[in-house]
Formats: sequence, C-alpha cells, structure tokens
Amino acid sequence: MICPRCSVEARPDATFCANCGASLSPGFAGEDPAERTLPTAEEPSVPAGAPWPGTARPELPPAPPMAPSLSGWEPVAPPPAMPFGAPEPVAPPAAALIYAGFWRRLWAAFLDGVVLWALSVPFIIMWLLPLTNVNMEQYEGLPSDQQMEIFGACLLYWLVTTLMEFLYFGLFESSRRRATLGRIALGIQVTDVHGNRIGLGRAFLRRIARVLSVFTFGIGFLVSLFSKRRQTLHDLLAGTLVVRDPS
Repeated sequence: MICPRCSVEARPDATFCANCGASLSPGFAGEDPAERTLPTAEEPSVPAGAPWPGTARPELPPAPPMAPSLSGWEPVAPPPAMPFGAPEPVAPPAAALIYAGFWRRLWAAFLDGVVLWALSVPFIIMWLLPLTNVNMEQYEGLPSDQQMEIFGACLLYWLVTTLMEFLYFGLFESSRRRATLGRIALGIQVTDVHGNRIGLGRAFLRRIARVLSVFTFGIGFLVSLFSKRRQTLHDLLAGTLVVRDPS
C-alpha cells in the first residue's frame, strides 16, 4: 500500500503511515489524525452528559417533602387525596354511659350525710347543745324573750346547715370531678342527659327539686327503679343523670 501523502510504501495491514503518520483508511485519505480529533467551527464540542443542541432537556419531577427524623431529614409521602364526594372521617363514639344503680346511690347519699353532719358539729355545739336541758314543758313556761332566743337559735342552725348543704352539693356536682365526696368514693358522678358536666345553676336546681322527692314520702327516689336511665324525680326535673365514673 502506497501512502497518498508521502508516497512511501507501507505494509498492507497498516492503518497509518509509518513515515508521516497519515491515515491509510479509504475515507480519511490525506487527513491528519490530529486535525480529525479537533472540533471544527461547524461542529462545536459538547461536554459529556449535556444534551445535544436542538434537543429539549426533560423536566425532573418535584422532590417529595422532607420531614425530620431521628436519623436526619427523610422524604415523606403526601397523604392520599380524598375522592370527590367521599364522606368526612367520623370521630370514634364516646364511651356509653353506665347508669348508677339504686343501692350505689343510697350508700353515696349516706356517706355525704356523714360528711355534712361532721361539718355541722361546730354549729350544734354553739346553738343546739345549750338547749338539750330544755324540754317542751319548760319551753312553754319560759318568758317570751327566752322563747324567741331558743327559736332564733334553732332557726339560725337550720338556715346555716341548709346553706352549707346547698353549697356542698352544688359546688361538688358542678366541679371537674362532677361528684360529691360520697359519690367519688362509690365511683359515680352527676352529669346532664348527654353525659356532660353540669353548671352551678343546674346543680342548685337539682337540689331544690330533691325536696319534692322527700315530700312525696320517698316515692321520688323510688322512681329510679322504674326509670330506663335510673333517674329519680329530681333528676327528671333537673335534666340530670347519675352515671358510673368512666375513669
């Protein structure tokens, strides 16, 4: 094979001329290999990894949101979209109310009576204890001013203890515990018909309505034996329930 550039004979299987280095391939006759590797003005060089001219760069998808974790920031998948017209998620229902029975309420009332009696002991000592030696016959024989003093002492004791009883039941039943000390010991509480905490006004109304249960010879208390929700007469009038403490 003869080199087309320097006319020196080369080996038949040679690709380049050993004398001048020209390519012996048919398509590159007379071309310098160094010049062939250099880019030309009509064909600009393109960096590795870059798209060819005239080709649009594809858009990358947005990165998922990041959330902190113990090991650093990790991608968190977005919540699934609710389909159109799907119902809203419903909160789990509250625990069902368990109504307090007759005997549990009776023992709670007994314990509350003991507490009120203990609170009234100072007033008994001040106003009633000095009158223990005065019987009915002696009372009728006393002068009118002494009779008024004895009557005033008894009336004052009744007013103070009645006010104390109203405050005791009203404040405790409308408190965060919704129960008096006796009811707390028996695990019951007073609520409205929906199981919510009652206010001070309703607690006072319930105590006033309790007078009707007493004046009906206790029949108002026995109504709870036939009531579906174990309500007494004063519970029905005040719109309250006595239920088991869920805690």
